[in-house]
Amino acid sequence: MKICICLAVFIAAMAAPAHAREMARIADVVIVKSDAAGQQPVERWRYGDAAYELGDYLSQMSGKTVPVVSSNSDSGAGCIVAVGGPDVNPLTRKLTSSGVINLDIPAGSDDGFAMRSATANGKCYLVLAGQNGLSTLYAIYDYLERFCNVGFFMDGEYVPRTSTVPFIGVSFSSKPRFEWRQFTASCCGQYGLRKYHYLFKTRQDWERYFGWLTKRKVNMVHWGMGYGTNFGGTADLSTYGLTSMAPTEGLSPAGWPVGWTYPHNYFTDMSRNIMRYGRNRGIKFIYYFGSARVPPEVIAAHPEYKYADQWGEKYLHPDEPMYDEYARRAYRAVIDLFGTDHLYMEDPYSETRGGASTAEESFRMKTLAAVKSIRIMKEIDRQAVWVTSNWDQIVQSNDVWVPERYKEYLSNFKPEDMLIYECASDFTDRFYAKYGYYCGKNWTLGILHSFQGDDQLHGNIEGIIRKTKEAVDDPGSKNLRGFFNIPETVGHNIMVWQLTTALAWDPTNVSSGLFIKDYCVRRYGRDSAGRMQQAIKALVKAVYSSNDNYQMAYKRFGWEDQASNCPLVDDFAGNSKEYLEKESKVISNLKKSLDLALSERKTQDGNQLYENDLVDITKCYWGHRSNIYFKQAYQAFSTGNATEFEKNLSLGLKMLDKIQKLLSTRKDYYLQEQISEVEAYPGSNPYSVMMIKQACINDQYPCNDVCELFPHYYVPRARIWGDVLREKLVKGDKTVTSSEVNPRFRKIDEDWLNKPILAPEEAKFKGSPIDAILTLSSVSSY
Repeated sequence: MKICICLAVFIAAMAAPAHAREMARIADVVIVKSDAAGQQPVERWRYGDAAYELGDYLSQMSGKTVPVVSSNSDSGAGCIVAVGGPDVNPLTRKLTSSGVINLDIPAGSDDGFAMRSATANGKCYLVLAGQNGLSTLYAIYDYLERFCNVGFFMDGEYVPRTSTVPFIGVSFSSKPRFEWRQFTASCCGQYGLRKYHYLFKTRQDWERYFGWLTKRKVNMVHWGMGYGTNFGGTADLSTYGLTSMAPTEGLSPAGWPVGWTYPHNYFTDMSRNIMRYGRNRGIKFIYYFGSARVPPEVIAAHPEYKYADQWGEKYLHPDEPMYDEYARRAYRAVIDLFGTDHLYMEDPYSETRGGASTAEESFRMKTLAAVKSIRIMKEIDRQAVWVTSNWDQIVQSNDVWVPERYKEYLSNFKPEDMLIYECASDFTDRFYAKYGYYCGKNWTLGILHSFQGDDQLHGNIEGIIRKTKEAVDDPGSKNLRGFFNIPETVGHNIMVWQLTTALAWDPTNVSSGLFIKDYCVRRYGRDSAGRMQQAIKALVKAVYSSNDNYQMAYKRFGWEDQASNCPLVDDFAGNSKEYLEKESKVISNLKKSLDLALSERKTQDGNQLYENDLVDITKCYWGHRSNIYFKQAYQAFSTGNATEFEKNLSLGLKMLDKIQKLLSTRKDYYLQEQISEVEAYPGSNPYSVMMIKQACINDQYPCNDVCELFPHYYVPRARIWGDVLREKLVKGDKTVTSSEVNPRFRKIDEDWLNKPILAPEEAKFKGSPIDAILTLSSVSSY
């Protein structure tokens, strides 16, 4: 009966146009795994995992167990999937040698794969194969995504329920445009909430994360190994000849946490496990060292060393002989513990002159440090490749790094020894061209999203696509070899990451329209895709259509560096008109997006991804509304209108109350549980709690939407801002500057750091996130 069904499918397919695809019942499918006995163990695992992954997802889709059988079994099934190429799967070899299937895997890349179908002897065959085990795994995930509408996202997966899948007529092949496809785990403020930052992610968190990277065909990550990044574990101790580090509150002079948290052996075990998991899935680890940075124990014991300065913190100077010695020790210790993928990152004294009094001297220091670093890398590992960013060149492009100096700098290094990644291709204008396409060195594009830890919805989808294609099509980009994602936080702006990982594979056929269509089908399913496309298009128009990054005022009260993006004091009053005009358009489109999305809530019942998006859209909508109200309160103050001031201040605070109650319905937005876990771990640094809290507010930089921050930090600061303006109104004073507001915030900072942060019961909503959205929006029906 099964053979008849598949044969009927085949006959229908032969009568249909060549591009048409016919369906097979999942209940009729058997998967034939590879016989990779002659391969290395990791390759055997990859081929086997590819077959079982396909079986698992098809079983989830249909509710029926899909058999995975060995390649020498005589399956009686009518619809057979052969996993792996002719070199490892006898069934594939039989189909290709007899001419039934022409596999035609694209040449020129180890990551290429193909999917081909055919019929023979009354049976239907589908071959999913790559040039090796990893690319075969890519073929499986691509088939599930491209043909079966399974969605693989940073925040979870969508697996449609269906009894059939495309089978006959499936014909597709692909290879990557970029050899190096990287995604950074996290960067600044890593000590904060694990939803956004990496330091306190659990092993299960990391496995989900690396699983997603593989499904999106990402093959590189950064992994911090130097002092202050923790993941080097006991390698930190052996590098500096220490048996332990004192449990101190490790804060840099600028306030950034740099101390150890869990005991060093915890991070040794964590890194080993995660690297094994990632490397099995073809992910290479770029070790980031920062060799000039040394622990306080070294500085205290050796005041005679020559030190450089970075943001007030002492770093070893490249003229100091121990710079070389500690670097050697660090590389050896890390390689001995964790092995190596031969990729090492050093960016000496980035963002500063390193304490040098002139640009010329800073250039000499940085050049010497880089030359020493690559020499030591090669001494320890002959295959070493130095990975370096252009961030310092962007920041100091008019000082240390004028184009002539950068060209001189690059002349010190062989092309095969280095890889330069652009940090901010999304908001710089063809930096690579201005700097001579990096003088023949290999380089990559890079997307610096979530700069300053910004977790509100923002980005420029059309702009990212356009700039990527512009670079790829540029005749000067002969050495463009990769695509890097360099977010400073993760766990949000899911649409951006879905886009950039698609571009990292091949930007050729990526367009915003097709991307949004596929995104909605794979995230919400076909039944909701049409309405959700309208919702997502409105969202794109609101927050994903420009490089403007008008931040949430409640996170940035008093932070002068970014006050122009939420001008609430006279210092930045000149931005007010433009700000209000843009915010009004953003709010209108956010409301439209939210209304359309809510209309699908019954169809989407049980879809966690849909709930995630509703929470994001709603808190973004309420946040932008709070921006308007706070701005209008400031304008009323500046005209002496006390009534309008009080009205708008109250409305702004109500928006914050809504956000706080919404976040209270979601466990992943709470910080206290993470703090309790760290406190309870045997041997953890007792100062970790202080560092975690400090990381959440330091310099108003990585201020994220954390449930406890609202009642204990954001709302109190907004009220203090209102108090200052109210007091001045009473006196008839219609002006206010940052210097008058900021001193009042210090008490709030102290309370946040030193007092309990449990969210009060009145700040919580009793019910689901969607209940909260409907209730707090006063929505009766959609």
